[in-house]
Amino acid sequence: MLRMTNNEHDTALHEAVRYHHLEVVKWLNEEDPEFTYGANFSGGTPLYMAAERGFTDLVKIIIENTNRNRLAHTGPMGRTALHAAVICRDPIMVKEILKWKPDLTKEVDENGWSPLHCAAYLGYVPIARQLLHKSDRSVVYLRVKNDDNKTALHIAATRGNRITAKLLVSYYPDCCEQVDINGNNALHLFMMQKRFFIRSLLNIRWMNVGALINEKNVEGQTPLHLLAHSQARSDCTFIRDKKVDKMALNSQNLTAVDVILLAEDLFGQKVSLSV
Repeated sequence: MLRMTNNEHDTALHEAVRYHHLEVVKWLNEEDPEFTYGANFSGGTPLYMAAERGFTDLVKIIIENTNRNRLAHTGPMGRTALHAAVICRDPIMVKEILKWKPDLTKEVDENGWSPLHCAAYLGYVPIARQLLHKSDRSVVYLRVKNDDNKTALHIAATRGNRITAKLLVSYYPDCCEQVDINGNNALHLFMMQKRFFIRSLLNIRWMNVGALINEKNVEGQTPLHLLAHSQARSDCTFIRDKKVDKMALNSQNLTAVDVILLAEDLFGQKVSLSV
């Protein structure tokens, strides 16, 4: 009776989770702890449904009262309950799931997103720290196939999440050396964010900026070229830094200074620059 399903392939446990009936969920799990509650027609297992709805108490009950080796955890798009907990920004739920199955840190969805990618994208530093603590180094180098093969560090840089990026580098300093499918390193991606300036980035001690600042992507652009494109009207003191190769050419044979000089300001006037 407890294992019967309706037209949507929901069991009584699916329904109890959906409507947050705590006592019913506990009773159902205690009555039949060996049963594997699979996914319904929407792709959700009871554990995943509880996690995506932010029902931390139900997640804890399901994990504690079900045979842990038989507990299903998947959801739509190949996501796991850990993905859902990260997206819900719930460190307590993340802790419960990691305590039960830490290997979920390695599982990716249909597009290659791991829970760590999600935390890096959303800038959830405490949760990213939890994931790193329970992960092996391979997780930091997983790539998102539908987003230019970016690693978690690339995702953080693209979103301008500096604290998350700093955390990733503190665990695995060599992750800075990775590039995406376009040849962009983390510094390239930071430079594309208009609110960031080279003056502050050159002083980042937690990232080996000196080794990255003159690297070129597949278009021959250094991070400085990209900053020149996005910050043409900003303070140009960055170009005078001694670490910068001012003569580096992109695929159009332009230096970063050339890019700035060729740019027009908001009034259609050429930018003046003395280097």
